[in-house]
Amino acid sequence: MTDQTPHSEQELLLRIAESDENAFEQLFHLYLPKLTPFALKLTGDREAAREMIQETFLRIWLSRDRLLDVKNPSAYIYTILSNQCFKFLKRKMPPQPLSEQPAPDDPHAAINLQELKKLVAQAVANLSEQRRKVFILSREKGMTIPEIASELGLSPNTVKNTLVSALQAIREYLQSQGYQLPAILILSFLIK
Repeated sequence: MTDQTPHSEQELLLRIAESDENAFEQLFHLYLPKLTPFALKLTGDREAAREMIQETFLRIWLSRDRLLDVKNPSAYIYTILSNQCFKFLKRKMPPQPLSEQPAPDDPHAAINLQELKKLVAQAVANLSEQRRKVFILSREKGMTIPEIASELGLSPNTVKNTLVSALQAIREYLQSQGYQLPAILILSFLIK
């Protein structure tokens, strides 16, 4: 890595701290190709790796007020992703008695994440039947646009437009509840 790259990444973090969605999208696209093989190696599961990357960027956005203190963006991002992957692997292990379970790393972040997941579920429930079906097939079933089109007897263009509309509705719902999430973060739910 050259001296120019960390400075550029540092700049992106500073802009994200100011809620700059464009900077967030740039950081996402810059790190996605690097993080995917790393998360895949740790989890051994493509879907889990995708989920862990989504969680990582969600945490970056939700904690953007702390980004001003980050001195090494790459180490910061990889640390968050590593922690997410290890939490995933821990969940796959047999449950421990409650007395042996460790306390959450950041209770505030855990509460925010749980609240956000609940709001996304409410937003999905509020979608029209068609939008909800398309969104669920894409997000929860992991189907591609052509697969959804075939399943529902729709054109791929209709499926794509429906997904875009569903994402816009979800984003608007989250904004009405006080969450400002960049479009790229919501779109990351659809990475296949």
